[in-house]
Amino acid sequence: MNSMKENTLPDGWEEKTLSEVCDVRDGTHDSPKYIDKGFPLITSKNLKNGRLNFEKIKYISEADYNSINKRSKVDVGDILFAMIGTIGNPVLIKNQPNYAIKNVALFKKKSNDVLMTFFEYFLVNPIVIDKMTNEAKGATQKFVGLNYLRSFKIPLPPLEEQNRIVAKIDTLFAKIDKAISLTEESLKQAKNLLPSVLNEVFETIDGEEKFLPELVKEGRYSIKRGPFGSSLKKQFFVPSGYKVYEQKHAIRDDFEIGEYFVNEEKYLELKAFDLKPRDIIISCSGTVGRIAVAPDNLMPGIINQALLKISLNEDEIEISFFTYWFNNYVNNGSLSTKGAAIKNIVSVKELKAIPIKVPTLNSQKEICNQFDRYSQLSKQTQSKLEEQLAYLKQLKSSILSKAFKGEL
Repeated sequence: MNSMKENTLPDGWEEKTLSEVCDVRDGTHDSPKYIDKGFPLITSKNLKNGRLNFEKIKYISEADYNSINKRSKVDVGDILFAMIGTIGNPVLIKNQPNYAIKNVALFKKKSNDVLMTFFEYFLVNPIVIDKMTNEAKGATQKFVGLNYLRSFKIPLPPLEEQNRIVAKIDTLFAKIDKAISLTEESLKQAKNLLPSVLNEVFETIDGEEKFLPELVKEGRYSIKRGPFGSSLKKQFFVPSGYKVYEQKHAIRDDFEIGEYFVNEEKYLELKAFDLKPRDIIISCSGTVGRIAVAPDNLMPGIINQALLKISLNEDEIEISFFTYWFNNYVNNGSLSTKGAAIKNIVSVKELKAIPIKVPTLNSQKEICNQFDRYSQLSKQTQSKLEEQLAYLKQLKSSILSKAFKGEL
């Protein structure tokens, strides 16, 4: 894209540098003093999805606003472009600005030979962004400088052809966006299929009402949250030994991940928190309410404070029946939590007081078979729709690639 020495351009097209078609500037590099109220200061993080995002915006004084705008005043018809961090996210300015910019590239139209909407499509082209990102400088934070942007090449057709290409892209993108919207709505419905079925079944289910303590294996530690305080800190961890199961094991339902272990002495000391095959674990801190079942080939270990373990009596309740019931309970927003920054399950005591309607084991199995079928259908449908979404989004990239080769 930045070198077109080969005769690949259509007749009438020219290869020009960005500085030939635009006045390329950037915002201030200084850090003005921020105030509670004043003029917004736009940075790269405020350029999102072709628009300015004023959430969490910072404000500067009128004096700083005027000082910055002496050098880099933004006008209607200009394009802003993130040149630090995430390269790209161009925004064509359509409304009268009342802000200043910092560390953001500013493209101003130089002549009537360039259509800024054509230029915006060029800057959003993934081929262009990938090239800039790969050639960006900086180790911890990538950036492209003004000299780099000014010398970057653009294939430029006559103005009439620019108008035709923009109109064509607009039409095709509108159709794709409609298809994306419909697909996203279908995906939303597919994701809601199983929760909807669960809710309907558990609202009308017949069975004996029981509580969690009646459904667990006999023993003192059938329902237990991991140890708090100084009982299990990183100072006790060793390179190998007995595994420490964490919240991510419930969230990802993957018991092979994890890198923390304790030695046999610490394991025996915390034996009450031992996790056994077919035990249920529930995340009870942070991302609350995720549930998983320990596999038969589970590596011996203990749970930490972010997990709750439950050892069910399978003569009373099917494990899959309980997990479906619990997921429905969480989906309905019934699980009480506390804490602002980090959510926590209110208490194990509260979980023990939740009534559960438990049908016969045969009925449980039939119900779970039904849920399994809906679950499988939901996953298959989601997979197909996600593939369709990926295709539609890739189609936009393909259209832009063809547009700037003169193939559209």
